[in-house]
Amino acid sequence: MAGVNFTFVEGGAFDNVGIGATMTETNRANPTAFATLTSWDILASAVDSDLSTMTSARASGAAHKTNVRLTGMGINNAHISGDESSNFKKAESWIIKFDKEVYLTSVDLDGMSSGDTMELLVGGVLAFTFDDQDAAPNDPYDLGGILVPAGTEVTFLDVSGGSIRIETISVTTVSETVTLGLII
Repeated sequence: MAGVNFTFVEGGAFDNVGIGATMTETNRANPTAFATLTSWDILASAVDSDLSTMTSARASGAAHKTNVRLTGMGINNAHISGDESSNFKKAESWIIKFDKEVYLTSVDLDGMSSGDTMELLVGGVLAFTFDDQDAAPNDPYDLGGILVPAGTEVTFLDVSGGSIRIETISVTTVSETVTLGLII
């Protein structure tokens, strides 16, 4: 079953933009299967990697942005001059929402090295932990189809302070699953 892939590239929908940016992608094999991903919030610390100083772009108006360089997307922390804008750093998080119910099927990360960890939360509940032991380099992490209702917050949180970048988020739309089930 083919899915819908959100791939982050330089000059694309999430390169150097703040909250509210959107990307709509379609399953090439089934054009009726599509979804829209929205950048709902970006959190970063006012003091590098200090969880107690986290600010939300949505709540505080902080000018945090997503930024794509090389092989994936990271967070550009507006509070820190010279911030490494192409990576997630410790305590930085990106909150997204989908416009329809989807199953998260895989996430491809880049920059994972020994000891790096990123958490995936769905509706505020830990759903998956990415670490350097889970996938070989350049291989996506298989999420097994985590159900995400439409409009539910999905959070990517760097808890280790590595140089993690998100390359691709893959989903299957629920309507696509139902349609394929009826055909079979």
